[in-house]
Order: sequence, then structure tokens, then C-alpha cells
Amino acid sequence: MLELLRVSPAQPLRACLLPAQAYPPLAQELLNAAFLSCWSQLTPDGCGLLAAAVEAALERESMPPAVLQKMLNLADFMELHLQPLPIPVRKLGSLAERCQAYAKAAHYREMSFTHAAFRHAASLISINNQLQLPEAAAGVLAFSRDLGVEPRVSWYEKLGRWSDALAAYDRMSQSAEGGAAGGSIAVRLGSMRCLHALGEWRRLCQLASEAWLDPALDASGGESTLTPAPGSLHPS
Repeated sequence: MLELLRVSPAQPLRACLLPAQAYPPLAQELLNAAFLSCWSQLTPDGCGLLAAAVEAALERESMPPAVLQKMLNLADFMELHLQPLPIPVRKLGSLAERCQAYAKAAHYREMSFTHAAFRHAASLISINNQLQLPEAAAGVLAFSRDLGVEPRVSWYEKLGRWSDALAAYDRMSQSAEGGAAGGSIAVRLGSMRCLHALGEWRRLCQLASEAWLDPALDASGGESTLTPAPGSLHPS
């Protein structure tokens, strides 16, 4: 802890070195701030090495629960400041349980569960799609929503829920106004796929005409993108 204060790029923290040497609780209070100040100055390789050292220290069975608790507080602090340590949340959850920090354990378990749900939802939808099980695929989507996972627009397309997909593309189009051209092109092509599937020919022709006149849009790429993906479920 004292070494972090010694090498901190923040002058106010370095000024606390002598008082912290005389009063150890002060060093403990400044641990998180000193760590963050040093972390922000490291190269990516340096961050990786430091994170590996922290992770190795956390895994020591001989580490007292009080010290482990302080290290978990540091991980929380870094996450709060949008610079989370590259340590698996599942491991942090196990360590929190080990020192009986059950609120932290619940937080990390929820994070791990949500991340896993998001990773697996797309593949489960695709698998059920290939098996021609639309009810099961829709159940995966509903369950993901219950977990707070924001569905991707591609999931709606795989399920053949073209109205929901079109509504999502419309929202994206409104929020992307004035943004990068590539993003608006992708949104327009997605909207055109939905309009084609829904048989809304008038709006599709209007959107296609606007896209055709856009020099940023590659016509050949757009043509292939309009074709629905093989295995997409037909709307019921």
C-alpha cells in the first residue's frame, strides 16, 4: 500500500506517504485511490501483469478474510470507476463467498449469470430455429428478457418476428440520425429485409430508392443482404 502511494502520479496521494507511514489506517483508506491512479498510467501489458498479480494474491488460501475483503473492495472500486480489473466475475463471486461477503457474492453471481445468458441466448435461438421449434426459440427470447438481457434485432429476424425487428430498426434509425454512414446503411438494409418479409411494398420501394441514390451504399452488397437468412422461421 505504501509503495502505491510512493509511485502514484497524483501529487496529493504522494504527499500522504509520510502521514500514512506514521498512521497505517490512512494507507488502507487510500489504497483504492492510489491503485486507480497507478493503474490509469500503465500500458495494456502493464495492466495485464498487475491484474495477474492481484488475481494470484486473491487465490492464496492463506490470505486472511479481512485482507481478501479489502481486495474485493478494490475490485468493486475499479468497476465503479469504469476500469474493472480483468478478473473473471465467477472467480470474484467464489472469493466473495469464501470471505462471507454475501452481498458481493450475489452481485458477481448475477453478473456472471446475465453474461452467460446473453452469450448463450443467440446460439439457443439459432439451434431451435434449425430444429424448427419456434415455440422453444420464442421461450429463450422471453426468458432472456426476464433476466434483463436486451434482445438483439437479429434474434427477432431469426424468429421471423418481422414487426418487432422493424420496430427495433426504426428506433435505431431515429437514434442514429447524424451518426456514421455505415451504421445507417446497416439499419436501412435491415429495415428493407423486414419490409420485404412483411410485404410492405410501398415503403420498401421508397426506402430502396433512397438507398439506391446514396453513394455510400454498395448496390451489390445491399442486394445480397436483402435475402433472408436460410432457416429463418416464417411469421406465424
